[in-house]
Amino acid sequence: MSPPYRLAIFDFDGTLADSWRLMGRAMVEAADLFGYRRLSPQEAEALRGQDNRTVMAAMGVKLWQLPRIAVHMRHVALQQASPLAVDMMMSDT
Repeated sequence: MSPPYRLAIFDFDGTLADSWRLMGRAMVEAADLFGYRRLSPQEAEALRGQDNRTVMAAMGVKLWQLPRIAVHMRHVALQQASPLAVDMMMSDT
């Protein structure tokens, strides 16, 4: 008997790993590359937990910029996957 699903996707951000710092920092650093507004650490923290449209509006990100930003962020996430995994294993939570 074959399994009922061929693919499982896990959204572990915030549950198994605190990737907010990593990806938040990457978004701020990418501001110069893509021409959107850099957020201060206080602004970024205030946006934590907000929906994507709210964050995009605060940063001045336009919808047409999203495909390029998404490719860049995926690349950053892949580069940082190993340190994130180590952080997950070392966490007390």
